[in-house]
Amino acid sequence: MTNEIVAWCVDCGSKFTQEQIEDQYACPTCDSTGIPCTPKDDVNVNINWHELRILVIWAENYAAIHKDETPTMSVTVRSIAKRLQEQYPSKTALTLAGELAELGEKYDIEVYGNIQPDKDAMPPRKN
Repeated sequence: MTNEIVAWCVDCGSKFTQEQIEDQYACPTCDSTGIPCTPKDDVNVNINWHELRILVIWAENYAAIHKDETPTMSVTVRSIAKRLQEQYPSKTALTLAGELAELGEKYDIEVYGNIQPDKDAMPPRKN
């Protein structure tokens, strides 16, 4: 038996050995049925934060528009964005939902549309 990580869940980020996922058809932690990541494909990428925000906001919007056909895609996009945001907590929110929540804390705003303010998508607060 080996303790080598062979897969990790896109939605919850949990990491698993082969033994932990043997005969599993969903993530043992969150029950996601999405295709897991292989650590062999983990990479570091150089990108400008603005470029990354554009990609994430487009993905967030696409997932919101197509929520009836792919109801779990919003969870997946949000999970990926959260892991990225945690690497740079002092930067502006990667998601539009997070940015709207940041603005909502500063101003009295009301939002209409597919994407709503989400305080969980905001960057972590510094104490």
